[in-house]
Amino acid sequence: MNKKVKIALGLLILGLILFGFVAYKWLKYREIYATTNAAFVRSEQISRINFKRVAGRISKIYVEEGQTVKKGDIIAEIDAEDYRLKKRGLIYKAKSLQKEISSIEYKISKIKNDMDINLEKVKKEKKALEAEKNALSANIEEVNARLAQVNKDYKRYRNLYQEGAVSENSFEDFATKLKVLKNKKDSLEYKLSSLDHKISTFKEKMQLIRENRKVISELKSKKESLKDRISSLQTEIEDTENLILYTKLTAPIQGVIGKKFANAGTVVDSETPIVSIADTRHIYVEVLLEETKIKGVDKGDKVHITSDANSAEKYEGVVKEIYPASAATYALIPRDITAGEFTEVAQRIPIKVSITDGDISLLRIGMGMDVEIKR
Repeated sequence: MNKKVKIALGLLILGLILFGFVAYKWLKYREIYATTNAAFVRSEQISRINFKRVAGRISKIYVEEGQTVKKGDIIAEIDAEDYRLKKRGLIYKAKSLQKEISSIEYKISKIKNDMDINLEKVKKEKKALEAEKNALSANIEEVNARLAQVNKDYKRYRNLYQEGAVSENSFEDFATKLKVLKNKKDSLEYKLSSLDHKISTFKEKMQLIRENRKVISELKSKKESLKDRISSLQTEIEDTENLILYTKLTAPIQGVIGKKFANAGTVVDSETPIVSIADTRHIYVEVLLEETKIKGVDKGDKVHITSDANSAEKYEGVVKEIYPASAATYALIPRDITAGEFTEVAQRIPIKVSITDGDISLLRIGMGMDVEIKR
């Protein structure tokens, strides 16, 4: 065997040894680490925000894409003049109804006052009439007693006059007295009848006065109805005040404006997204690991992360969550295999990795990453 053959054979053996060593290390590495480049930077919260319950033309947008905002910062504003006009109209209606209530309260007070005064007046007048009636009744009884006596004397004198025992003048005096007493009795009885009629009319007056209570009851019902309407209007006013507040769109979280979907002058409603905000303070890496590599990967495993944008930037993380289903399971349009047509594809299991070390300010949501999960 010449020298050249020996050298070639030695190099071949050395190559085989080196290849075997590298293959061993590679296989060992694959056993220890689960690697993939299907990993992306995600945010704990990305919000597409829109106006709440209001619609109209955007009068101003206060932010630009890439701008950092704090929670509560004004993002955009809709012209609120229509809502202000509505509020003024509702307030005017409520004030008008309140004036109507005040008018009703005045009417109730006046009717009550007049009713009390008239009722007291009628009671006093009735009492006076009843006293007068009692006096007339007593006078009539007295006249009746006198009339009975004079009538008796008249009969006696008539007999005496017929016998010629008394003069004609004496007889005529008794006749005149009898006539006067009868006339007086008739007059007193007429007055008594008039008093009875007046007393009966006073009863009717008192009934009419009492019927004013029905009027008061109706007015009170109307007042309560107006108060209910005012309460309803007040609720509507408060709701309109909220709508006026809603015309100013504010940031629900601290983050960065990722995308503007509308500009000043755009007419929008409550369904129209205005901007998206990404929370850049709380980001993580979503790893889509092939199902063939998932064995041995557990929560708490250490992860080495490299950015596709800058391989010099290294990050470390920890497996935070291993999702219970493949990424395809969460797809909005799942793969349909009901027809029996099926091509075997390695499924990917989503894994959430929290970043524990590295400058996250250099990362952008959606960036691709290379990861090595140490089993």
